[in-house]
Amino acid sequence: MSKINGWMSPMEACNIWNIAPRTLRRKAANGEFIKRRKGKSVEYKKASTYQVDPAITPINPSDTYKAKKEYNQEVIQFLSSLENVSKKYKTRDDDSQYNIMSNSSESLGLLISDTHIGKVTKYFDTKIVSDRILSITDLLEPVLAYRNIQEIVLILAGDLVDGEDIYAHQSHSLAIPVIDQAKVATELLWTLINDIHSTYNINVRVETCPGNHGRMSKTANPKTNWDNVTYQMLGLVAGMYKNTDIVVNAKFDTFNTFMIQDKLIMACHEGPKHLGTAAMQMRAAGWLQKEAWDLLAFGHWHNWSVENLFGKPCICNGSLLGMDDLAERCGWIQPPRQGWFHVVNNVPLNEFGFLQWTGGY
Repeated sequence: MSKINGWMSPMEACNIWNIAPRTLRRKAANGEFIKRRKGKSVEYKKASTYQVDPAITPINPSDTYKAKKEYNQEVIQFLSSLENVSKKYKTRDDDSQYNIMSNSSESLGLLISDTHIGKVTKYFDTKIVSDRILSITDLLEPVLAYRNIQEIVLILAGDLVDGEDIYAHQSHSLAIPVIDQAKVATELLWTLINDIHSTYNINVRVETCPGNHGRMSKTANPKTNWDNVTYQMLGLVAGMYKNTDIVVNAKFDTFNTFMIQDKLIMACHEGPKHLGTAAMQMRAAGWLQKEAWDLLAFGHWHNWSVENLFGKPCICNGSLLGMDDLAERCGWIQPPRQGWFHVVNNVPLNEFGFLQWTGGY
């Protein structure tokens, strides 16, 4: 059976029918293609040519969708009728300034931190953390659906491994030694990076900073950190893979600054616990004076939040653990969460959210 007369991978379907991946997913949602999952991959076939499998029913456009489409056409016609009027009253010479949102480049910053691979609690083990990391690709679908994202920047902000001998009784909550934690972390993250790239046909960039749970000892070089070992292995694999759409910038410093579109991002593991006191505000203000960042991204506290420092957003990541001893001591009863933020060139940062999993407390 040829590819045209059977199930096809997304890339094969796009090549054969000469359409973009986003168009393919939209046509599948409208019933023009049938979509099914086969393991970790997705396959399509054209609905108009074949009888639909009983277990796979294409989604037909609802009356609500038709009404919305007709309304959108009316809005477009109305805006077109105002085109000459708007041109008459323009005072700027550069028309591109009136189309910032439609013509500008967009990126998505995705925080991955505090996964604590190797730790075991009442609600958490290595199998659970693996399932949650590998499910990120699917959870991103609604985030990417109505945005023109050209690049996803994975910010690996530390405590990816749970480490060893970080606190006195840690050995009683470890499933695997730290060398295996780093191996599992590398395998899971590399799988996630490739899944995101292949599923959405989108560039993936990785930026890094180490956490406190990866440190070898209190007297070792601060860069001697199992998180950094994971980042270095990811960088080596990416270099051997030689795909220009995937870039791993393995950095080992406590603070890492980098650009996403026209915004300067500062990433570290342990940011301010909150910005509710003058002492915490002064601490973050010192970092702001040093680097003049547009957004501060960090983890450590297992408490997803977005706060404001002199108009600059500070996003604290959640964890994949949910409830653990740290969260319980602090009274932060939150489900497992990982944060994201939307970056549009020439537009202030104004959209933040999180991916969330059930369970965890």
